[in-house]
Amino acid sequence: MLIADNVIAQKLRNVYWILGGSCGGKTTATNQLVQKYGFHHYNGDEMMRTHCQIAVPESQPAITRKFDAPEDKFLLPPAKYHIWQSMIYDEMTDMIIADLIELSCL
Repeated sequence: MLIADNVIAQKLRNVYWILGGSCGGKTTATNQLVQKYGFHHYNGDEMMRTHCQIAVPESQPAITRKFDAPEDKFLLPPAKYHIWQSMIYDEMTDMIIADLIELSCL
């Protein structure tokens, strides 16, 4: 995605990112912020299914990669698996930013 940094900064100026490891309390903290301040909670994990449904191989080759069986992805050599996962994160980040920009216009 080629959006100028200043455009992204302006559109996402009211977006707060909550990051952390598994079971770190992100959802609990987010739910409290939503309840106290009325924030909108955008959950990237929940949006993954939607993103996968609209992904196309030409733009999102990692997301749309097909395996003979779901567990076959774990048979990739570690270096290739790491590259594939990095590509997924890059592709998903673009889709998440697009979603957040759209939400900022509501």
